[in-house]
Amino acid sequence: MTNPPYTMADLLGFGYIANPAVPGSALGIGTNNLPAWINPDGTAATPSMRTLGTGATQAYPGATGAAADAVLAQLDGIDLTVPGWVNAPAAWVYVSATSFKEVGVDTRNRYPVGTKLSCTDSTTKFGYAGVATYAGGDTTVPFLGGSGYVLSGGAITNPRYSYMATPQGFPGGFAYTPTYGGWAATPTLRGEFTINGRLLTAWLYAGGTSAAGATTLTIPISVSALLPDGSGTGFGSFGRGQDNGGAATAIMARPAASSATVTFYKDLAATAFTTSGDKKVEATFSVPI
Repeated sequence: MTNPPYTMADLLGFGYIANPAVPGSALGIGTNNLPAWINPDGTAATPSMRTLGTGATQAYPGATGAAADAVLAQLDGIDLTVPGWVNAPAAWVYVSATSFKEVGVDTRNRYPVGTKLSCTDSTTKFGYAGVATYAGGDTTVPFLGGSGYVLSGGAITNPRYSYMATPQGFPGGFAYTPTYGGWAATPTLRGEFTINGRLLTAWLYAGGTSAAGATTLTIPISVSALLPDGSGTGFGSFGRGQDNGGAATAIMARPAASSATVTFYKDLAATAFTTSGDKKVEATFSVPI
C-alpha cells in the first residue's frame, strides 16, 4: 500500500528538503518496515547514501535523485560531535593573520558580523567574523580572535561557524592590544572584548605619561553607522582614571559612529586631558556594530 506523494518537508519536518527526483513516486513501506520511496511502476527506489557530521556513511530511505542528494549535502555540515557548530562547506584559505577567504564563491551572507568562527591552524583557533567582502570571485572574512587567536599561515582545517550564543569550546572573552593616541610613549595597554549578535562589549585600560589632550584607544571593529545618538557623533560611557596624576573618577569614553576609535575625556563635560603628567583611563561599554 502506498500513500499520495508528499514533500520530504512534510515527512521529516525539514523545510529545506525537496521532493524526490522521480516524478510520480510515492511514500510506501520498504524493507524492515522503514519508509521508502516507491517508483511509479511499483519498484523500490534506491535510497541515497550520504554522510552526516561524523563522516560515517548512512542510508536515507526515501531520499532519491540528484535533488535529494544536493539537499542532503547541506545536512552534512551539521557536526554532531561538536555541539553548536556547523562545518563550513567551502575551504578556508589563509590571507593574513586576521583574515581568510573562500575561493570562487560569494558567501558574505553566511558570515554576518559577529558570527562565531573556529578552525584548526596549528592549534584550535576561535574568533568572530568582521565585515566580509567579495572581490575577484572570492569572499574574504576578517577573523577577530584578539591577540590570543591569530592565523599562522599554515593549512586551515576543520573550518566551522556558529550563530549560537555559546557553541562548545568558544571563549568567554578575547584579549587584544588597542592602538593609542595622546601618550608620550607606549602606555600600559590592556583590552578585552566579546561580541553577542551585533553588540560589542569592550573593556579598555591605558596608563602612562600624557603628551596631548586628545586621548584615544581603539576597539577591534568599527561601530555601526546607526549608533543611537541623534547627532551621529557618539555617546558617552562612564569610566575612571587619572589626569595629571590626580584622580579622575568620572571620565567619559565616547565611541563614534562608523569608527573603531574611542575618544576619552577627563569629565562628563567632555574636557580634554592635561598634556602632561600621569594619565590613565579605564572604561567598559557596549556598542552596536
